[in-house]
Amino acid sequence: GDTWETIENGLPRGSEGSFGFPIVMDPHNPDTLYIVPQISGMYRYAHDGQLAVYKTTDAGANWNPCTNGLPNNCYQGALRQAMDVDTLDTSGVYMGTTGGLLYASTDGGDSWITLPGHYPRIQSVKAHLLD
Repeated sequence: GDTWETIENGLPRGSEGSFGFPIVMDPHNPDTLYIVPQISGMYRYAHDGQLAVYKTTDAGANWNPCTNGLPNNCYQGALRQAMDVDTLDTSGVYMGTTGGLLYASTDGGDSWITLPGHYPRIQSVKAHLLD
């Protein structure tokens, strides 16, 4: 922690600059990270109503939106512990929203499906693989 560098270039910016969480790392590649950008600390919902998970594979030098299967016209966000990555060979990514929806990606964030159910505000998501 002696030195820090910013890795927010390419993420959407709100009036207060870049803001987003949760952020998780792929357990197979520490250069692959996922984040859910949001408007600001006060307005914790998706930019322009497009729920998006942004992914970097180069430790934050470049970020790409992963929106395939995520809703547009969606003014929800994700809380700090509401995303996780599993340890399968091709990592699965899971995200819960403040509106009670749960999404999963089995291809490293390239596409998303909505998991069944509608829940209260999702505060935490943890991937657990069964033997």
